[in-house]
Amino acid sequence: MTTFEKSRWPALQILALAYLNEEWPENFRSAAEAVDAFYRNNGQQRGLVTAEISEVLAEYAESQLPELFEELDLLVDPSLDLNTYTGWLQGVARRRPIEQSENEESRLPPTLTTGLTALTGLARCFDPGWRRRNYSCTRLVVDEHVRRFPALAATLPAEIELLLARFGEAELTDVLLTAGIDYSPARELNTNRRWLQLVAQRVRELIQKQG
Repeated sequence: MTTFEKSRWPALQILALAYLNEEWPENFRSAAEAVDAFYRNNGQQRGLVTAEISEVLAEYAESQLPELFEELDLLVDPSLDLNTYTGWLQGVARRRPIEQSENEESRLPPTLTTGLTALTGLARCFDPGWRRRNYSCTRLVVDEHVRRFPALAATLPAEIELLLARFGEAELTDVLLTAGIDYSPARELNTNRRWLQLVAQRVRELIQKQG
């Protein structure tokens, strides 16, 4: 068991105790919104938070971070929304207001839609009503997609690999919009690339179990 000195990370403690405590799901729509509130009210802490996160990531492996989150009372589980603890902390460090509207029209060429067969299929579960179907996290939506459309889901990892090789982070935002997926990884302190990678990983795991 790793021993942590909480006093080394005062800014992360403020974030945990004041914004990401047990009541945050009642006060904010997402963990990212809680972080935004923290930065608005504690702007002077941004530099300190970034420095503390750099120290944490340099010192601890991914496998140790769940224990650190528990010690700091950071009541979030990034894996529920197909993120890693490392990725979540990196998202906190780089967090800035999202300027692009979720409803902004895609800037990708129309011909791209012909190469989004599997991702468009995933959008059948990530439709505008998915949050009202009592899903507590995006991982459960991916699970439902694999259960309902196993043959289509089986082609998703390969399609994601091609998209990740072809497009950068900003373009992947447009890929998700073009496919019709009503979800923005950035709103959960994730990146498009990491979220798609973990979607592909999750689908592979479930398909293998079914096989």
